[in-house]
Amino acid sequence: MKTPGLPVRLRCQEQLEQLLNKQELFFYGKPEEFDKARFMQEIAQCRLDGFAIELGDMIPGMNAIAAPVLDQDGSPIGYITVVGFFTREHALKIGPLAAEVGKTISKETGNKIYWKKGFSTGQQ
Repeated sequence: MKTPGLPVRLRCQEQLEQLLNKQELFFYGKPEEFDKARFMQEIAQCRLDGFAIELGDMIPGMNAIAAPVLDQDGSPIGYITVVGFFTREHALKIGPLAAEVGKTISKETGNKIYWKKGFSTGQQ
């Protein structure tokens, strides 16, 4: 999997800014509970780690880990998620495994099969 270049990072940044400009954001339950500073810290940590952790913000006790699946240009096209009743310590052990699965799928599928240029328009 290649490292995203500046154009991809700028495109992802534009998508993030569009998302943050929406009226209601449900990242921590109710829209009024959204904390932009916390969210941006979590995005930065996710970019470093290759995965994100959600520890009971939506449903107390229900935790989740997510890792991106990227296309051949390094843009996100989906994610791998693990949901369960595990501790933070377990989440920190499972997270890197989810990131590796996301990288494998990105390499094997995203780059080789489904996301070739022109696929969605039927052009080869």
